[in-house]
Amino acid sequence: MKSIMDSRLAQLKGPQKVAPASGPAEDREEYSQLILRPGSRSKKGDEVKKLVQGRQYVPLEEMNEGTQPGTFSVAVVVDRGGVQQTKNGKKYVCLKLTNLEKYERERVRKSFGAMSSESAKMQINKLYNNNMYRVVSIMCFGDSAGPVHKSSVPGTIVALIGPKFFASKPGAETQKHTTFLVDNVSQLVPIGYSFDYNICCGQDSNPRNPHAKTPCYNFVNSSVEKMCDRH
Repeated sequence: MKSIMDSRLAQLKGPQKVAPASGPAEDREEYSQLILRPGSRSKKGDEVKKLVQGRQYVPLEEMNEGTQPGTFSVAVVVDRGGVQQTKNGKKYVCLKLTNLEKYERERVRKSFGAMSSESAKMQINKLYNNNMYRVVSIMCFGDSAGPVHKSSVPGTIVALIGPKFFASKPGAETQKHTTFLVDNVSQLVPIGYSFDYNICCGQDSNPRNPHAKTPCYNFVNSSVEKMCDRH
């Protein structure tokens, strides 16, 4: 049974993929219903079930400051930073995850009701990227930063297990998106590669060379669009 939040969020979404009338069965990840590229699955459904046994599934679009460490989610990696170090010398890597579901900007804006336009804009920028896909950031610290960076190639569907909400300290730089922490490589488990993840096919002018074009690097759900909103 869908929750009230499920129903409310569904009203804010834009066009979604239409299931084909016929053809070969799609390999869908059981919890998120994300479609895997044929032959890319590295974790069978039963294996994923064992890894998340006893935990509650939370769809990515419902992850927020109230999300408990005893939960899990499944999403697509869409951005992967390099391995960096804190001032204390601790290694970390930052990922961005999405559910590949696109939302309508105007519907989302209206959902904030009487909130001022500036406050609504700040909330939208925190929850969505510029192309109106829901995005969360994952910070992975310690010895797991290197292995996570290696295995979390953009387009990879991962199980996110037991994340902890990260709240910025007073006076610290505010995180652009809702952020969660993991400190063990076992908390980010690759399942396979997304069938619908792709990169916008649009191009931009190259300021250094007027005869050349620069490819766009925004991700898209290729089943509903080939170009991002900017193109």
